[in-house]
Amino acid sequence: MDYSEIRRQNLNPNEDLHEAGKIADDYGYRIAFSNPCFELLYLLHFIDQSAYLRDTNAVISKLDADGCLKGYSKAKDYYDILKPRRNDAIKHGQMLKEKYKKAGPPLLHRDINPHTSVVSLVLYLEDRK
Repeated sequence: MDYSEIRRQNLNPNEDLHEAGKIADDYGYRIAFSNPCFELLYLLHFIDQSAYLRDTNAVISKLDADGCLKGYSKAKDYYDILKPRRNDAIKHGQMLKEKYKKAGPPLLHRDINPHTSVVSLVLYLEDRK
């Protein structure tokens, strides 16, 4: 995806992501980042998605087409459907992380697609219970 497409979609370019990561590191924070969108985490509850996903619409279409969350809506609560599949989402998210750790670019990068660090956030919060 080129810079003009990133700006057209109102996405953060790699330079902004890098700067946000640096600022977070300086203050001892971590960033929960999903590329191309948060709904990737929902998809990972059902399938091991490792192929590139163009945008949010592609993820939502996959959620619907693969029968994961038929008729997906951002306004609906899916907790009861997703909770029993939580371990699958964690496993799939960690597999993506390992795949990209070996690939080269930092994990906070537009070329790392699909990827979500929300799985790490979930595990971190569970450790804090």
